[in-house]
Amino acid sequence: MEDRSWIDRRVDDHGFVTTEFKQGVQFFVRFAFSRPQAKSEIKCPCSKCRCRKWGNPEVVSMHLCKHGFMNNYYTWYVHGETSNNPAINFIGESSNLGFDRNELDAMYHEMLVDAMGPQGEYNEEPMAEEPNHKAREFYELLHAAEVHIGSGEQNVTVLSWMAEMLNMKTHYNMSAANWEMALSLSRKLLSAEDQEKVPKDFYTAKKMINVLGLGYKKIDVCINDCFLYYDEQSKNLNACPVCGESRYEPRNMAAVRQKAVPRKSLWYLPITPRLQRLYMSRKTAEHMTWHLKCSDDSDEVIHPAGSQAWKHFDETYPTFAAEPRNVRLGLCTDGFNPFGPSASAYSCWPVFLTVYNLPPELCMNSEYIFLSMIIAGPKSPGKNIDVLLKPLIDELNELWTNGVETYDSFRKQNFIMKAALLWTVSDFPGYGMLSGWSTHGRPELELIPQYDGTALKPNATYVLTREQRAFVCQWLKDLRFPDGYASNIGRCVKMHEFRLSGMKSHDCHVFMQRLLPIAFRDLLIDAVWGPLTDISNFFRALCAPIIRVSNMEMWEEKIVETICKLEKVFPPAFFDSMEHLAIHLPYEAKVGGPVQFRWMYPFERKMHDLKKTVLNKNRVEASICEAYVLSEISFFCSHYFGSDVETKLNRLPRNIVSRNDNIDGCLSIFRNGGQPLGGQMRGRALSPRELQAAELYVLLNCEEVNPWIALFESQICCGLSPDQIEIKRQLEFISWFKTTVRSGRYEVDPRLLTLVTGPVSNVRLYNGYWVNGFRFHTISYGKNKKTMNSGVCVKGTTLNNDELDYYGLLKEVIELHYFDSSVPQSVFLFNCDWYDLNKGIVIHRSSRIVDINPRYKLQTNDPFILASQAQQVFYTSYPSKNPRRKGWYVACKIRARAIIDTSSLGDCVNNYYQDDDPPMPQLVQPSTIVDDHVMLASPGRERVVIGDDMQLSYAAEQNEEACVDEDDEEEEEFEGTETPEEEVPDYLIESDSD
Repeated sequence: MEDRSWIDRRVDDHGFVTTEFKQGVQFFVRFAFSRPQAKSEIKCPCSKCRCRKWGNPEVVSMHLCKHGFMNNYYTWYVHGETSNNPAINFIGESSNLGFDRNELDAMYHEMLVDAMGPQGEYNEEPMAEEPNHKAREFYELLHAAEVHIGSGEQNVTVLSWMAEMLNMKTHYNMSAANWEMALSLSRKLLSAEDQEKVPKDFYTAKKMINVLGLGYKKIDVCINDCFLYYDEQSKNLNACPVCGESRYEPRNMAAVRQKAVPRKSLWYLPITPRLQRLYMSRKTAEHMTWHLKCSDDSDEVIHPAGSQAWKHFDETYPTFAAEPRNVRLGLCTDGFNPFGPSASAYSCWPVFLTVYNLPPELCMNSEYIFLSMIIAGPKSPGKNIDVLLKPLIDELNELWTNGVETYDSFRKQNFIMKAALLWTVSDFPGYGMLSGWSTHGRPELELIPQYDGTALKPNATYVLTREQRAFVCQWLKDLRFPDGYASNIGRCVKMHEFRLSGMKSHDCHVFMQRLLPIAFRDLLIDAVWGPLTDISNFFRALCAPIIRVSNMEMWEEKIVETICKLEKVFPPAFFDSMEHLAIHLPYEAKVGGPVQFRWMYPFERKMHDLKKTVLNKNRVEASICEAYVLSEISFFCSHYFGSDVETKLNRLPRNIVSRNDNIDGCLSIFRNGGQPLGGQMRGRALSPRELQAAELYVLLNCEEVNPWIALFESQICCGLSPDQIEIKRQLEFISWFKTTVRSGRYEVDPRLLTLVTGPVSNVRLYNGYWVNGFRFHTISYGKNKKTMNSGVCVKGTTLNNDELDYYGLLKEVIELHYFDSSVPQSVFLFNCDWYDLNKGIVIHRSSRIVDINPRYKLQTNDPFILASQAQQVFYTSYPSKNPRRKGWYVACKIRARAIIDTSSLGDCVNNYYQDDDPPMPQLVQPSTIVDDHVMLASPGRERVVIGDDMQLSYAAEQNEEACVDEDDEEEEEFEGTETPEEEVPDYLIESDSD
């Protein structure tokens, strides 16, 4: 580093700014504005601003000449400079984390400025009077950001140490006693001098860090929830003006100075400062206008910003929509028992607000679902919830009418932030409370069994026999899903009772959307199975992460016919308001956007997190509120932690691995984007035929080789048919490519020389591979596991641009090495057994069920695909003894749990849906089969007739002929297929239901 002693020589003996200092300031300004992160303004490092205010080059230069640099600012770390002096290296020379102590200090200073705002209210100029309590707390925290403890690699500030310790408490939901034990142990590692600098207990640490918190208010409530002691008029009341109940607990007459204790309280967390912090923090301010990307009129909708409701709101209130930083909110409330389902009755009602300005990967995250109110138990507020919501309603009205001045740290300007409540999200009972409508059932409409008759009515066609129920239950018990797709549904099967219990919400979605058509395909007649399959496809389309408005309009018509078909199958008692609600869901999705932003699951998970924070059973609401405020502080601080600290922000989702795709000087084919599972299993040598196939596949799928492929087809394949071109490629392209590149006739990318040399025949084999959000296992490694991770699907493209889905099983994960470079390169390939598209695969047109016969293998010389091209699929048999299904399996494609392909708007992450592309609705056509008498009664099953004079009663008999299959054309395909004598892989064979 050059000599910067000129920083201390600002003025000469006559008080004029020296020429040396002016030149140094000019050099600093040029350096600071040359950094990539610099925009039109930078932080001013003068002794007055101390990097808390921003300014353009003229303002910064004027401030520096007038006030000078802040103390000891010789390394300009705030403005992108790093120190080469090992004496001040924060983590030692051996670390490769890429930041030093000064950079971390700057990060925590930036955190404090983001928390307190850019107004420059607090500075370190000489003060004429003592600072107020809030300012004093901030100065103490600012001092903690500058005081270092430890030495060498353990040299950290008091603030960073305390913030990371509190992050550990909230991250693992530790009690105060447990945290203090960890605190005591960590303090023993410090010197006696440093121990005096850090907090001694949880109370002291929380008191110091609370300046970063946003706080809450405690409001007294009538014991009957009919009045809120909220405004100035009611503040001095001692009894409820509605019911007359006392506001306070009875006082102990013996205690002279006893404080009045309210009988019931409400905990209110103001939403305004929490919304302001989203803009005050540079880590989130940029994302608050993401919704502008969805402002086009595309048929695809991935976010509420692209929905009709959002656009209608913008048209109705153009002044509000003119400021894209105005906030759109959704409100949700529901009750839960913090003591568990088996404990005494207690209903605590949190009220949440979620921000829809954020992108999909952040919008419904737990950290951005704000707790705004906690309504205390032990009973639900009922219809009085509107009384308790008054503080929130008043604040939302203020935000809608007048707004609040807010600083946008991304654009570095103040603006008036307003907010609007778009809709509410609730379950059906909660909806009744919020709307004031009745949503409860009517017992007088329920069927009551009669005992004065001697005969019974016949079984319905949708009733399964005992043997059929056993088939379905055993099938579910043996079912295996890919890792992370669903839980183990087999644990919910009660074989002795032939029923399911204890299924989670996500399991119900999987059963409804994927398993329902498969489970009953051979067990129900077509008049019953068809409408159930339509319902399954309907919910698959409705719950898709990307919905299409045109599809929803078609489903609006299709679902009406489907419900009518169901009404002719199931009894009237089955159809309450919930079944009728499905008719309105397509319109709601078309208007409001994807359902992931409007259903209860994220809020129920949030309530589950709140329930875990109840460590004081005697003060439930207070315990939740205190833990929530501390978690807010911890989450805010985690934005400024180093990358070596594990937080919710840097934790990768399940089956997602860190990618290293930006390797300098690397061909695209070597950017694998995944990670092998476990260590090296073994090695083997590829046969010449396998090596040629692998090398050819690598060449044909390398982006940098595409111009050479086009040149090859123009020179060698001119005038040939697509089949002849394919043969030419397989036989001649490798040798032609190597000869042409080495000929010197063309300008060649030097990176291609690695491909010209070719791979070596010795390869490494692995048990599995993480890629594209999936966890793949080879057949041999995964055959005895509870999950099925060996199914592979890839979309192949033929020379006539037809795209087909190829299905198979993963045999080997191969690492193919190229050594002709300074750095060895490798490509990961999947060696798979593929099924024959012509003989072994049948696709059902209406239900989109893909049937596969594993005995028909695709005879190919090209069994390899790139690992990055693989999508996952799982296979399952049918719960049936139908001979036409023997040896056939169903292939179910799945979507990666944490990845959504939104190429038009940029990649985003969402955890609430994992399925393949939603099904298209079929055109509505008049049908007479639903009026057939076959759908009303099941012949061959137990019959009982009403009336004493009719004594028809005989035992149930299984009647396979009554189960009509799909359309005749598909049955001809099955019946006309001869099954060869080749054995089915053991991996696909499930245990017999007998």
